[in-house]
Amino acid sequence: MKEIASKYGVTIREWQNKDIDDYADLISDSEVMRFISNGKTRTQEIAAQEIKKFKKEASVYGWSRWVVEKSETGEFIGYVGFSNQEHGIDLGGRAKKKFWGTVYPFISFFLAIQYGFENIGFMQFYTLTNIKNRQAISMNEKILYASFTEPVLETKYGPHLKIDYTKSLYDRVKDRNIARIERLSSRMKTI
Repeated sequence: MKEIASKYGVTIREWQNKDIDDYADLISDSEVMRFISNGKTRTQEIAAQEIKKFKKEASVYGWSRWVVEKSETGEFIGYVGFSNQEHGIDLGGRAKKKFWGTVYPFISFFLAIQYGFENIGFMQFYTLTNIKNRQAISMNEKILYASFTEPVLETKYGPHLKIDYTKSLYDRVKDRNIARIERLSSRMKTI
């Protein structure tokens, strides 16, 4: 198993077959899936198929969507990472409900972004977020220290806000994000 990043109490790593049950729990939760694609939950069989796809992407590109877990315990938090999509390289992720409102999703997204720009060598990627998903939009705004209202793209799943991440923007906000994460992670409660 390849570790992608491990810092601030969060580890990002490649998928293993043992992750199927945890991933199936994540994507079978109607609240987690509310703003994802058609909003429908997915089965354990689909979880296994998606993990197989993530592993294949990792072997082809050297990157994909990855597991996010608590470093200390190995508890499954969710996933984060990249995928080739219609508009280019997409950054995406999900976290189990128990981690919503904690610093874990923010840290995992930042570590993936950092890895994308500093290790993979991306110059740009984007995230596409349902305009009703204020929590996800807010996290992107916090990471980029910016507000977003456009461009809104019409997709088969409704209007989505396209947020572009560029290397130059990342370089401008990196130190502020690290300071924020260090401050927040020092006060992190065990959940």
